[in-house]
Amino acid sequence: MKTLFAIALALAALPASGAEPGLRITVSGLKHEGTPLRCALFSKPEGFPRDAAALATVTAPVTGGIATCVFARIPPGTYAVAAFEDGNANGKLDSNVLGQPTEGYALSRDARARLGPPKFDAAAFAYAGGTLTMLLRVEY
Repeated sequence: MKTLFAIALALAALPASGAEPGLRITVSGLKHEGTPLRCALFSKPEGFPRDAAALATVTAPVTGGIATCVFARIPPGTYAVAAFEDGNANGKLDSNVLGQPTEGYALSRDARARLGPPKFDAAAFAYAGGTLTMLLRVEY
C-alpha cells in the first residue's frame, strides 16, 4: 500500500503532456516535512538573493524530503534561483547573530555562501526557453 502511494505521488509530480514550459526547480535533502520551500527567481544582480528583489517567487510544500517550485512562462534570459526551507513559516530566511542561515537553503549552480551571500554571477545560468529542470541540494 505504501509503495502504491509513493508511485502515485511520484506520478502526480510529473508534468502533464502539454504542460506549460518554464523552470522546474526541485530541491532535495530537506528536513522538515510539510514546511514551505520558498523559491525566488532573479534576472539581475541587484538585491540577489533577497526575496524583495526577485522577479518572481513561488512556494511549494516539502514532501518526502523534496519540493518542486515551478516558474511558468519565463522568457529566455540569464537567471539565478535562491530557495530556502521556511521552517517557521515567517516568510524569511532566518539567521544567527553572525548572519549565518539557520534554515536550509539552496542556490542555482550550487553557489555557496562564504562570509556573506554569493554573487549573482556565481548562481547565474542561461535559460533558452522551453522546459528546464534543475535539481538543487539544500545546505544547512
